[in-house]
Amino acid sequence: MKRSFLLAAAMLLLFGCSKAPAPSQTEPAPPEEKKPMPYEKIIELPESMKPDKARNEFWIKIDSMTLEQKAYQIILASCHDPSTAEKAASLGIGGICLYKNFFESRDKTSAAQEIARLQELAQTPMLVSTDEEGGTVLRISRYKAYRSDPFPSPAAAFSAGGWKTVEAIEREKAALLISLGVNVNLAPVCDTALSSADYIYPRCFSTDAGQNARFAALAVGVYKEAGLGAVAKHFPGYGGNRDTHVFSSYDARPLEQFEERDLVPFAAAIKAGCGAVMISHNVVACFDESSPASLSKPVHDYLRNRMSFCGVMLTDDLTMQAAGGSSDAGSAAVAAVLAGNDMICIDDFESAAEAIIRAVKSGVIDERELDRSVLRILRWKRSLGLDIR
Repeated sequence: MKRSFLLAAAMLLLFGCSKAPAPSQTEPAPPEEKKPMPYEKIIELPESMKPDKARNEFWIKIDSMTLEQKAYQIILASCHDPSTAEKAASLGIGGICLYKNFFESRDKTSAAQEIARLQELAQTPMLVSTDEEGGTVLRISRYKAYRSDPFPSPAAAFSAGGWKTVEAIEREKAALLISLGVNVNLAPVCDTALSSADYIYPRCFSTDAGQNARFAALAVGVYKEAGLGAVAKHFPGYGGNRDTHVFSSYDARPLEQFEERDLVPFAAAIKAGCGAVMISHNVVACFDESSPASLSKPVHDYLRNRMSFCGVMLTDDLTMQAAGGSSDAGSAAVAAVLAGNDMICIDDFESAAEAIIRAVKSGVIDERELDRSVLRILRWKRSLGLDIR
């Protein structure tokens, strides 16, 4: 019995407690391969967004600007009342957003003439934007003076004739906007709804992220060819959330779901060269549990640093309920700048600009960061053929 025990003990020492052999010094173990996230597979900085020698010219322009001019340059005036567009232009606003009430009483000729007149008032040519998504969101083609039938949604265009029809519609859309003097379309919608019951579903191309990515790249490419600015929206993706125009919305989904699904169309739009990304007002817990995405620094840091986006980061309209309803335009504007936005969409642009100026003077906002935002905006304008001298 004693002999058997000793034999078993020896076997245990020999095999059970022995260390694994050390790897050969001449053949080291290969490093563990990093698995790329889905968005990393298609992210690559587009040529149009890389620094170039013209950067010096932009800084000369920025150095000549007053603080007030810089403050107005980072604002996209939300002109729900079209009469405010003239005042915004005369104050040196960076851009204006026009709605259906601007176009309904005009035709192609008179709309183009009025937009040209507004541009003449501007100190620096403006970004003139609108939402002409197709389907449920139309500012222009809803009126027969501009098109015999409203533009269909991209999803409906695809159902009618596949990718060829989708591309044809987007080309016609871009041509119409450019002919009117509208140089930015607040599109494409890059959201991926979870189901047909979701608020954002009618505006989505598909519930499949890959199909949405293909559409986003197509639309951005078509717009670039036409000289029309593209804005990918609503980062980091609506998913199944409620309408932030009228409700606050909280998204508790994990980051992995965003990276595998929601962010994929935005990555495709960035690779295709979209000039701006619009940030939603959803509270997205995996980034920031307390602030709407539009006012969250972690969200902006992720887009800028993890997704390599070096274009213009733009808020959704700060008059929307989920952003506080713009009850205090000045505070909202300052919070938006501190979060990392380059451009702020807001209707009370005078209060917003005044608050930004005060925040810079008091040291709350670093003027160097303001300058970088102006730089991105001027670069975008130049890419659209606007003379920013």
